[in-house]
Amino acid sequence: SSGEAAVGNLPSQTVLVKELVGAMSFKQQVVVDCRGHLLGRLSSTIAKELLNGQHVVLVRAEDVVISGSLYRNKLKYAAFKKKTMNSNPRHTGAIKHP
Repeated sequence: SSGEAAVGNLPSQTVLVKELVGAMSFKQQVVVDCRGHLLGRLSSTIAKELLNGQHVVLVRAEDVVISGSLYRNKLKYAAFKKKTMNSNPRHTGAIKHP
């Protein structure tokens, strides 16, 4: 494909990334099609780009694939919400206080 490249080990036919491969080549923004990709693998790839200072735009994020059973994912999220900080137990994992 002309102008399209793969990010990490993601297939190039569903990721629309404009010339991202290369040694620190920055574009104004990178457009990523999230449809059909695993949530964790895609998020780690996107996090790398954001940490490098790249502007990233995600499209069709509602079609991302979450692996595992719904019940297991609900349990993992409930465990995350139950976490607290040792220094201030009122601050929990999922609630942001101003």
